[in-house]
Amino acid sequence: MNHCPSSQNHDLRKLGTVVHKEDPLIAIRADRYLAQRFPFLSRTHWQKKCLDGRVHNHHGPIKPTYKIQPGDQLFHDYPQNLEPAVNHNVFCIFHNHPIMATYKPPHLPMHEGGLYRKNTFYEICRNKWGAPWRAVHRLDRETSGVVVCAKTSTMRSTLAHAFRHHGTTKIYYAIAIGQPPASSWSINQPIGYASKTSWRVKRWIDPAGKPAVTHFQIISTYKNFVWLKIRPVHGRTHQIRIHAAYAGLPLMGDVRYHHDEEIFLRFLAEGYSARVLQHIIVPRLCLHAGTIEFQLSNSNHRRHSQRNLSPLSQKIHIHAPIPYDLQWIWKVFIRHKNPQQTSAEYLKLQSSLHAAYHHNYGIRLPKTLAHQDHPISQKIKTPYHRP
Repeated sequence: MNHCPSSQNHDLRKLGTVVHKEDPLIAIRADRYLAQRFPFLSRTHWQKKCLDGRVHNHHGPIKPTYKIQPGDQLFHDYPQNLEPAVNHNVFCIFHNHPIMATYKPPHLPMHEGGLYRKNTFYEICRNKWGAPWRAVHRLDRETSGVVVCAKTSTMRSTLAHAFRHHGTTKIYYAIAIGQPPASSWSINQPIGYASKTSWRVKRWIDPAGKPAVTHFQIISTYKNFVWLKIRPVHGRTHQIRIHAAYAGLPLMGDVRYHHDEEIFLRFLAEGYSARVLQHIIVPRLCLHAGTIEFQLSNSNHRRHSQRNLSPLSQKIHIHAPIPYDLQWIWKVFIRHKNPQQTSAEYLKLQSSLHAAYHHNYGIRLPKTLAHQDHPISQKIKTPYHRP
C-alpha cells in the first residue's frame, strides 16, 4: 500500500507509524485515537483540525468520526510558520575532528516530532556545521547541556555502541522539590510504560520494564528545595525525572512527572498558565547535562581512514558549565518563591532575571516566559574551536 499522502503538500507531516492490526485502538473514532496517541493536543483540538481538513490518511483528509483502520498512516497539516519558537543558541564546546560536543539550550527538541519540524537541534546543527554532523544520543526537549555529535558514520556507530553499553559516564545537575531521604542514595527500578495513567505515553516504574539505575547526591539544600548531582547508569527515556519523582523529589519545572497528572493535561491545554506555575513554579525544567566522559581505544576507530586524529585512546572529558538561569533560580529565585505563591508574584521577579542576564551577558530576554514563546538564551563562557 502507498502510505504517501495523495496531496503533494509539503506541510503534511507523519503522525507516528502505520497503524497495525494489533493496535488496541483500531476502529475507534479518529479524534479519540489522535488524542490518546498524540496528547500534545487535546481531543477538542484534534476534532477541530479534522473538521478543518488538516488531518489526512493516505487517501486524503479524514473526519473526526472516521474509524481508524489497519494500514492507515496519519498525517498532520502543520505549516512550519506555525511551529513554536525555540532557543537556537547551540554552539560547540569541544572538537576533536570527527567528534564534536555542543551545548543544547532548554526548550529545544532534538528531532522532528509533535509540534516541531524544522525548529530542532538536528536542523540547527545541519544549518550551522553541515549535514554530516549528527547527534549520537539525546536530551529531552526541556533539558539543557552537553550533546555529543559525530561527523562520520563510523564514529557515530562507535560512539553509539559506547553509549548503549555504558562506556560513558554522565553527570547531571538538577533542582528538586521535597525532602531528600539521605545525603546520597540510589534508585534501582526498571522503567516501562505506566499501566494506570491519563496519558498513554507516560513512562514510569514497571517491574517488566528495562533496567535503570540512578545515583543521587545532595550538593545543597534550601528549605524545601534540593540541589542535586546525579549520575544515571542507564539512559532510559526520562530516567532521571522518573527516578527523582519516584523518590518523592520531582524536579522543579517538570510538568510530566508532577504527582498530579492533571498538571500535565492542563499544561497541554494552557501552557505555563498561572494554575500550572503554582505547582511546577518555573517554566523551565531544572535539569542540566553537565559532564560526559568516554574512552575510545585505538581498536574502536581503527577502521577510520583519517590518520591525523588526536589520540582517542585517552579519556575524553566534556563539561558544560551550569547555565546562568539555573544558577539564578537556585541562588535568587527560590529565596523569593514557594509553591503556594501565584504566577503574578513570579512574574514580578522576572525583572530581576532580565537585569541579571543583561548585566552578565548583554542578553535581553523576551518580556514574558509564556509557553512556547520563551527562547531563554544562555551564553556559557567556554573556549571552543569551530569544527
